[in-house]
Amino acid sequence: MKTISNLALALVAGSACLAHAADTYNFTVNSAASSATWSLSLNAPFQTSPAGTSFILGNYNATTNPTGTRTVPGIVGGDTNANTPVNISSGSVSASGNSGSTAIHPAGAFALSIDPAAHVAMISGLTANVLNGTSGSAGATLNLTYSTFRTRQPTCTLLGIPLSLPLGSASLETLTAAQGENGGVGTLMSTGTNTYSVNIPLSVEATATASYNGLPLDIPATTVPVVFMGTLTVNGSTATFNGGFSLSNTQSTLGPTALDPIPFTEPLCSGNLIVQVSLANTDTTVNASVTTQAAGTLVAPPCDPDVNQDGNADQGDVDYLLNVVAGGENPTGIDPDFNQDGNVDQGDVDALVNVIAGGACP
Repeated sequence: MKTISNLALALVAGSACLAHAADTYNFTVNSAASSATWSLSLNAPFQTSPAGTSFILGNYNATTNPTGTRTVPGIVGGDTNANTPVNISSGSVSASGNSGSTAIHPAGAFALSIDPAAHVAMISGLTANVLNGTSGSAGATLNLTYSTFRTRQPTCTLLGIPLSLPLGSASLETLTAAQGENGGVGTLMSTGTNTYSVNIPLSVEATATASYNGLPLDIPATTVPVVFMGTLTVNGSTATFNGGFSLSNTQSTLGPTALDPIPFTEPLCSGNLIVQVSLANTDTTVNASVTTQAAGTLVAPPCDPDVNQDGNADQGDVDYLLNVVAGGENPTGIDPDFNQDGNVDQGDVDALVNVIAGGACP
């Protein structure tokens, strides 16, 4: 099979390949006309072993805050003049949020090679900056179960009733998708004159950055499957594409990860307390849906020295072009202006000889 373009050849995958009549278009996403949505969920259980790894403590400090709240574990006993940590037996930080009404205009690019006769479409070089400069937050909640304890300043007894506290937010800061070196191969079905439906399964590397209360969350880049689909309209050397893809990226990061001390006011007696927790692991799921409008330009294929189309580039092609330049028949329908200088003459034959000898296309 003769090569029509290096890009088309690179897109060959598995048993599927493009016929020599394939055209390749380079597309750029029209950000203003495109949109995206996202959602973020996070769950991070506390590290609670050994006992005392995560705890509640009064904000009392003999030097800097002598009138602060002191904590005393248990319903009776203990040193009521000390400020003693109270064990947290279980708990977690959770967060969820989505893009809501925020307008998001993704950026990106891709190349699409099509062979209408074979009903094959191939995509390469897909890149998508989903957030494209925007960011979003997901409200976080701390849920914890603790041992019964007392406080001093104020004097109060807390009976171990589980607490749920608003706790800042998690922030999704960037989200990108990039296709690897292998092209995605799918179907191209005619839906009208020069209009086609495109459906291409492929894999992309999804990369996200996020943080919780300013603490970066480790979300390793991962390869996820997506389906690129939409409507392609071809108009000669230009094309338009309307469609997109969705992705879901779930990651689990092992801890322990110690959070900064979190101050809060307990709701029963308004004691001023601090929660000190260590996260055992953090499970983060990011979902996104990208809808794009993109404009494409036909990629001019490199010159094909096999002008007589017998599968070889040799003296037979030189003889064929010499005959066409001299006014002879041209059954393969090649353009005799091989060097594309606007003239059909000996210069075209010389250019062909140079290419067959290993030179560059004119």
